Order: sequence, then C-alpha cells, then structure tokens
Amino acid sequence: MSQAFANDHAMKKLRKQTELAQNDIRLTRAVSLPDVSLYASNTLARPISRTLDDMYNNNWNVGLAVFFPLSSFYKNNHNVKASKLAVTLRRNEEEQKMQKIRVGVRTAYLRHQEALNQVEALKLSVRQAQENYRIMQNRYLSQLVILTDLLDANSVRLNVELQLTNARTRVIYTYYQLQKACGCL
Repeated sequence: MSQAFANDHAMKKLRKQTELAQNDIRLTRAVSLPDVSLYASNTLARPISRTLDDMYNNNWNVGLAVFFPLSSFYKNNHNVKASKLAVTLRRNEEEQKMQKIRVGVRTAYLRHQEALNQVEALKLSVRQAQENYRIMQNRYLSQLVILTDLLDANSVRLNVELQLTNARTRVIYTYYQLQKACGCL
C-alpha cells in the first residue's frame, strides 16, 4: 500500500495542492502582520539663498517605520477561515484517493490470489483427467470400452489442460494488474 501511495501521480499532485493550500493560510495571515521598514536619507541643500555666501545644509535622517493595518482584524478572519477550509478539503481529497488506491490494490491482490488458487485446483483436475484417460486407454486396449469412451476421456483431458493454460495466463495478467495498482509499472 505504501508503495502504491508513493508512486501514484495523482497522490503526489494532491499532496502538493495541500501544501499550497497550507501556504495560502500563511499568506492570508501575513496580511494582518505589521509592515516594518527601515529608511535612511541624506539631504544636501542650500537653505540660505539671500546672502552671497555659499552656505550648505547637510541633513542625515535614519528611521524605522511600522505600519499596522487595524482593518485586517475584521476583514482577514474570513479569508483565514476560507484558507483553512481549503486545506481541509484538500486533505479529504487525499483521503478519498488513498481509499481508492487501497481498494484497487486489495481487489487486484484478491484477483491474483483467486487465479493462483484456480491454477492449483486445475492442476489436480489435469492429474485426474490424465489418470482417467490412462484407465480408459487400458480398458480400450483390453477391449472393455468402445472408442467413443476413449475419445470422451481424451476430450476431457484436453479441455482441462486448456483451462489450466488459460488459468496460468490469467495469473500472469492479474500479476501485472497488481503491479499496475501498486504503481510499479
């Protein structure tokens, strides 16, 4: 299951969407945080222009500005709640996808087990059909049964062998279905 969760592209996409929704919560909360800025300036001017003397005024300013939006307390709460709701929805989508993956893997596993059990049962049927054909062949050679009984036994044997071959191919098919469900293919 963990391999299927790790390899599924839709799960990876849903995880990234959940992370983005969590980032949206932080971004909406950031709107209500204060803005802090540091500034510095230098002003070189001629303040006195009435005299003929060349006088300059050099001013240096350094400051810290803090801007705190009070309206964000009222307006931003709804946006934060909407962002939290979006995260909850994304997590629910992840859970639903995980359940679908669990069901898919479990179904594929059960089908593969059924195919393996069917092969084992058909192996026994093949042995029984071969033994029945051998007995009919001995009886036919002893002239105790007619040719149609021998042909019927041969037909049953061939039919069971064909079913066994089909069951073996179904095992291979269900194995690859299981691998696909686990995300290995």
